[in-house]
Amino acid sequence: MQIEPTSEPMWHDLASVSKDAYEWLYFDVMDEATQTHVSIDFLAPNPFDTRAIDPRDRVGVITCISRVGQPGIEIDSIADRTQLRFSDNMRLAIGASSVTRYASGTALPVFEIELSAPGIDGRKVSGQFRFESMAEEWSVPGQRFYEAKDDPSRYHGWVVHAPRALTKGHLTVEGGPEGRLDLDVCGHGYHDHNLGTVPLAATVQRWFWARGSDAEHTVIAAHVVPKPTTAGDRWVNSVVYARSNTRQLVGSAGDRNVFDLTDSTKGANGVDYPALVEVQTGDDRRQPVVVDFKQRAMAIDTHKGYLRRYVDLSLSVGREQSAPLLAIAEDIVFP
Repeated sequence: MQIEPTSEPMWHDLASVSKDAYEWLYFDVMDEATQTHVSIDFLAPNPFDTRAIDPRDRVGVITCISRVGQPGIEIDSIADRTQLRFSDNMRLAIGASSVTRYASGTALPVFEIELSAPGIDGRKVSGQFRFESMAEEWSVPGQRFYEAKDDPSRYHGWVVHAPRALTKGHLTVEGGPEGRLDLDVCGHGYHDHNLGTVPLAATVQRWFWARGSDAEHTVIAAHVVPKPTTAGDRWVNSVVYARSNTRQLVGSAGDRNVFDLTDSTKGANGVDYPALVEVQTGDDRRQPVVVDFKQRAMAIDTHKGYLRRYVDLSLSVGREQSAPLLAIAEDIVFP
């Protein structure tokens, strides 16, 4: 395969721009047969690393594994600037782990991940994944969901490079209390890119995010509650994306979307999360669209202020309703 040219590089070297900068590439996939969920984050700089060090050294790879009815597994690998490499605008490597973007036989890119990362808890994770994009790249207008009103250099950016991807991979975990794990993963994947020059905790009070795919539909939803000190800045605080196999149904950002987070429940780590999220919007044919995310099971709850959950997702467009599908929802509450 050939490397895919793009105007959006895979890394922006924001650590040289701001001490508060962050950037991460997020990939995830839900295995359809086993309901195993795997996510992989490449972070440079890492917004979740609070060590009192030069921000340029906040570099790492995070791998999370969730299996229904079992405790979630998180492997955090940290590194320094010397282990960060970037080439051809299309390959990012941190230590022995890397992600590369290639051109395919279609107009849509392919992402390949090589994973080999020692965790700070003694585990080691290794594996290979291939994400073949099945839907065009999508983002909010201007690719920013936050920008300081009086300083456009202070912002949070977000772009979904692969709203839906055919994904296959294998993952091996060694050194943990569960013993050696060998997981084959095959299902619908996703890839987005977050970056910014201002700490998330300084601007965001709460962040709800969810996504799911099945053989017919793909849905992404996000809702941000700003801190009172930044509520007057420029925000796109709600996002809904939905498509069927034949067309994009919704690509909406802003006040058009109505999020209702109800039946709040406190998780084991102290985070309040909504047992039901109802989202109302409209498609490009002016039909009403309703997306519901209903609590099913916990996936990851190892960090204070953060939860990842399995949810049942239902999508209604006009009078048609899809069969429920399994999705992942995340809740982040910043201090």
